[in-house]
Amino acid sequence: MRTRDGRPQDPLFPSRGSLRCLSRSAIGRLVAKHASAASDRCPSLADKPTPHTLRHTCDMRLLESGVDPPTIAL
Repeated sequence: MRTRDGRPQDPLFPSRGSLRCLSRSAIGRLVAKHASAASDRCPSLADKPTPHTLRHTCDMRLLESGVDPPTIAL
């Protein structure tokens, strides 16, 4: 956020050229692109990462670290 003088209400992952959030499909394309590149070195990653699995993994890590489930749900 500091790199682009972001404010607290600005999206963490803005779309190119605007201050709107990336769309779900844009995030899916980025995850697929980088998973494909990573699978060159680690073939087991070929089909595993999806936006849903990344979100679920993050949620589980937060839960394990003691964050309240209602807070995670927000």
